[in-house]
Amino acid sequence: MIDVIVFALPDEAEVADLQSFVKGLANKGIFRIKEMRYANGSRLRYGLISFEQPKHATKAIKKFNQKKLLGEPVTVRQYVHRSYQNERRALNWRDIPWRGPDRRKIERRKNLLRAGSEGVDSLSGILAVETARGTVLKSS
Repeated sequence: MIDVIVFALPDEAEVADLQSFVKGLANKGIFRIKEMRYANGSRLRYGLISFEQPKHATKAIKKFNQKKLLGEPVTVRQYVHRSYQNERRALNWRDIPWRGPDRRKIERRKNLLRAGSEGVDSLSGILAVETARGTVLKSS
């Protein structure tokens, strides 16, 4: 079974509109509309069409991509299910040891100073001396 996703569905689009959009293929697939609502009130709507035959999915993608559904252009592409087998990184990326410092323990934005140490802030070029009472900044 091949799934095709239809992005940028208009707000008023229904399953019947999606079926009439893919004329000639309406009886060849299973049609669904999915909706995700975000905390800020916005939502994302897309259609999923599951075809038994890969040739029907290919035909739908070629024929209906960037066509207008209820006056709005939609994008039609093959839906790729996420799994570890189709991961874009190397297949054994979890087994490869990390050679750099642990990224959770370092500060990326500036050099951190330890108590009793001094260093130059790489962004501002200001010498900072950390003492027991606090950090003292000195112009260099």
